[in-house]
Amino acid sequence: MKLLILLSVLLFSSSALSLDYAVGKVKKIRLFSMTSEPYNTTTKGLAMVYIDELPGACATTEKRIAIDSSHPLFESFLALALVSKSTGTPVNIGYQSTCNLRGNAWDFGLIELLE
Repeated sequence: MKLLILLSVLLFSSSALSLDYAVGKVKKIRLFSMTSEPYNTTTKGLAMVYIDELPGACATTEKRIAIDSSHPLFESFLALALVSKSTGTPVNIGYQSTCNLRGNAWDFGLIELLE
């Protein structure tokens, strides 16, 4: 019985955490507030990173990844995206097949700076 429960948890976890991947170069980086209200230090920020080899997000032509400032890897993601953009080094980008933060941007999964 314990084995069945463990296998069920592993199966559910691996399917929920499955990502799609693309290797490409960062073409553009945009940062902005998630709301349109005047300057507010408590509002989350949003980063959009455009990568040339991504498929269009959620049936659009936008080839971009979204991540908000509350994500624990936000600063690391942004740092690697900036390095990629400034040096032309490709990245391996993992993205969820959802567009929850923006209807036309993939939700962030992982980023890896390649050689």
